[in-house]
Amino acid sequence: MRTTETKLSTVKALQSIGFDTIAAGDSYNDLGMIGASKAGFLFRSTPEIIEAHPEIPALNTYEELRENIFFRPLRLFLFARFVRQK
Repeated sequence: MRTTETKLSTVKALQSIGFDTIAAGDSYNDLGMIGASKAGFLFRSTPEIIEAHPEIPALNTYEELRENIFFRPLRLFLFARFVRQK
């Protein structure tokens, strides 16, 4: 079955059954899924797309991608807990 916006449709389907999504992509066809996800990144994208979408973090290495997917949310979670305890 072919649909338009396949990646976005997949993200919405996963969210409809309770999953949070994180998306990374490099092209215009990825912008819908990136915008619909809980977190999204441009990964090894073109300068034109990065310039047109400064609101989306642009990453170039797998290390940066791993850091933003796994460790950044953990730091934000721990910081939020610390602030609430004050």
